[in-house]
Amino acid sequence: NLLKKSSTGDYTSKSMDDFTKSIIHGDIVKSWLKFAKDRKTIIYCHSTSFSKIVAQEFRNAGINALHADAKTPSNERNKIMDSFKQGQIKILCNVDLVSEGFNVPDCSCVVLLRPTESLVVYLQQSMRAMRYQPNKHAIIIDQVGNFERFGLPDTDYKWTLEDREKHPRKDSGSTEGLQIKTCPDCFAVIKAECVKCPICGHDFSIEIRKIKQKKDQELRAIKAEKFHIDLIAKKKVSELTSFKELTMYAKAKHYKNGWAWHMAKRKGFI
Repeated sequence: NLLKKSSTGDYTSKSMDDFTKSIIHGDIVKSWLKFAKDRKTIIYCHSTSFSKIVAQEFRNAGINALHADAKTPSNERNKIMDSFKQGQIKILCNVDLVSEGFNVPDCSCVVLLRPTESLVVYLQQSMRAMRYQPNKHAIIIDQVGNFERFGLPDTDYKWTLEDREKHPRKDSGSTEGLQIKTCPDCFAVIKAECVKCPICGHDFSIEIRKIKQKKDQELRAIKAEKFHIDLIAKKKVSELTSFKELTMYAKAKHYKNGWAWHMAKRKGFI
């Protein structure tokens, strides 16, 4: 994994530099054209240099895009922001500039190119496309896998004023509890319980049946193995006739590793 954490808990600039080198710049434009063409879009990058490169890629494709960051002269930055709000600029690339408090209700797409371990950053950036407007449908193109850490931005989170654990558990960042899946046709990230993709209509019925069948088979196999082990455990060691039975017997009796091998060698099984 190229991403390394800093003392703040989020990723270091150096590791994000290395990570973004793995992103094919042309794919950023292709994804936008495929999923969000002509939408007013904010793109979040981790560095000024990368943001400028992304903006140039869009301009090379004939799409009006500009970059702005905190070091952009205020007059120029205000002009860029006004042009974006008025629709003269289709794509606004930025670095931690248009997160909290930036209000463009008709912005209906954000592209996430900045990996983060901060839920607050993830929500602030995602929500720029989710400001309410009648009949609006927002699209979030996450090309750095933030959704794998946090789930969908409209997930119900449990907020608390209590202090976080000083030493969080190793599995605290696990996505096991995130009930989401990715549509194989349109790549939309949707809720796991969806039988049909709300974006493209892909039918998950067959996949759901296959998963259920696989789980049933695994459960039957586990029950069969347990039943067999219970039978083996009732036998005497002298009655065991194979290395496999010795291994199952050792497992049932909680013997140390190696007991089955030594016993199998003594009996001439190996």
